[in-house]
Amino acid sequence: MFHQALPETVAARLDETHLSLLRVCMEFAHKDNIGSFAGEWIKNECERQGVASHQAWLSKLVNEGLLAKNDLTRGGKRRYYRIADTELARRVLSLTGAGV
Repeated sequence: MFHQALPETVAARLDETHLSLLRVCMEFAHKDNIGSFAGEWIKNECERQGVASHQAWLSKLVNEGLLAKNDLTRGGKRRYYRIADTELARRVLSLTGAGV
């Protein structure tokens, strides 16, 4: 049985760096309605915006149910992600004042 994570619980387990990264992922995914995105693209966007990023932080967002890994890779070198639960991600960002 799958239990939906409570936004308050998820938000309490994330720090400012995770929240900033989640905000960038949300903006990027919805910017051109692309759906999935490469971790490398997010890293580049974070650098452009002056937001800290690290591959392990994307994994943290996956573990919290905010992002999901896509099976798709191109050339085996890029990991692709998608927003797993848009409503949960919006609510977490809203609760923490880091909204999109």
